[in-house]
Amino acid sequence: MSESTTKKEVIVVGEKKNMTIAILLSFFFGPLGMIYASISGAIWCFLISGVAAFFTMGLGLLVTWPLQLIWTAVAVNKHNTRIAAGIDAANTQLNKA
Repeated sequence: MSESTTKKEVIVVGEKKNMTIAILLSFFFGPLGMIYASISGAIWCFLISGVAAFFTMGLGLLVTWPLQLIWTAVAVNKHNTRIAAGIDAANTQLNKA
């Protein structure tokens, strides 16, 4: 008897995001640039930055802007880790089969 081999193909939807682009967009455009990294994070940054700017006459942005850059880096890293985990899990399943 001959064994038939079937080749399985795994498609991972989504691509890794570029950390440099994400931080530059967030640095220059604020929460609007953060949309590249995380839409929900950008919405929260809009709200937090708006409230901070209103109550401190804009000085609160000196605190929220750097925090937003950190949030952007964490969001991109988390996204890229999930993508890599999906690829690794798919490869593991293919090797077992």
